[in-house]
Amino acid sequence: GRKRRDMSCLRPFCFYCEKSFKNEVILHHHQKAKHFSCPKCPKKFSSIDSMIQHARSQHNENIERVPSAINGRDSVALKIFGMQGVPRMEIESWICRSVNRYWGRIIEKKLTERRRIEQEAAK
Repeated sequence: GRKRRDMSCLRPFCFYCEKSFKNEVILHHHQKAKHFSCPKCPKKFSSIDSMIQHARSQHNENIERVPSAINGRDSVALKIFGMQGVPRMEIESWICRSVNRYWGRIIEKKLTERRRIEQEAAK
């Protein structure tokens, strides 16, 4: 059959935790469950702003960081929904890292195969 190519560099990813997803709908579900859910009750929200407003009005609490986010990615100042609002530099950086990982794996496979062939030829 046809080889499946790793297209993870083009997949939507979560700005807050850098996990990649097959499509943006799954990314939205992830963000609601992991990053936009109230720490005090089971409610989930489509944005950090909605969660902050809920926490203030219902629990009298201030949320200053996005829950379950990587350090440096936990600012509530960015208005992110799926891939919308993700800084362009972060998207470009993600693509570069993903492409480097992809080609690194291909090169490693080729080198491993070459070493195996050379070892067999030396016997």
